[in-house]
Amino acid sequence: MKKICCLIFANIYLLSFGQGNKDKVRLSSNGGIDCFYKYDEQGRISQIQQSDKKYYEQYTYLGDTAIVKQYKDFSDSTLAGISLLNEKGLVDLQTNIYSKTVLIIQNKYDANNQLLSQKVSSDEQNAQYILINKNGNTIQQDAMDTIYENGKFQINKRIAKSTFSDKMNPLPNNVTGIFFKGKENKNQLISETLEIFSSDFCEQLPCPFLQEKHQLINYKYDYVLDEKGRLKIYTSTNLNTAEKSVTKYFYY
Repeated sequence: MKKICCLIFANIYLLSFGQGNKDKVRLSSNGGIDCFYKYDEQGRISQIQQSDKKYYEQYTYLGDTAIVKQYKDFSDSTLAGISLLNEKGLVDLQTNIYSKTVLIIQNKYDANNQLLSQKVSSDEQNAQYILINKNGNTIQQDAMDTIYENGKFQINKRIAKSTFSDKMNPLPNNVTGIFFKGKENKNQLISETLEIFSSDFCEQLPCPFLQEKHQLINYKYDYVLDEKGRLKIYTSTNLNTAEKSVTKYFYY
């Protein structure tokens, strides 16, 4: 997975031990890549610097809008994204700007402010994500992607089913500063089963799924906490291959 460190807050099931605002993540490290984090006076994420990138991302909040810019230096900046926030401060509509395409993301939330559905669209891709939440945790995610490339289509379907322990999440939003992504999971994710269906490229939808591209992958997750109850080491293990991904966290 690319950009492992700096995407970790968005992609893992955010794992509360009532940390104060000063106990925010300063650094995360995974696979030799370090990510450094800064926050504004309200405790919101304001800057992310990844060690293998020549730029850093700066977050600016203007009322109901969050703006992300990429800076190579103080005077050289590029607009990377704009997010429109709802009355609860959560992203309703997000625009990610890349060199060759623009990605539009639309979100819906449940009554507990957890993400319920997400629609992603661009010139080359359309995706729909449906989440099932129970007792404060996302127990299932269904995703369907349609890719358009060189005049042909490809379909990918993913179903992720998750199991949680009764232990509380040691990496809540007030520690990461990522408030606008929706309510984090209440408990620790301990295992996940990911089922993947893929088609070949075809000229007309729907493209049939191929049996030889069907995959069933099992993961388990482990946590090491420090003496303050904060997440210190997060380990994801692919049980099919025994491959491990280890992320270490350091705090202000």
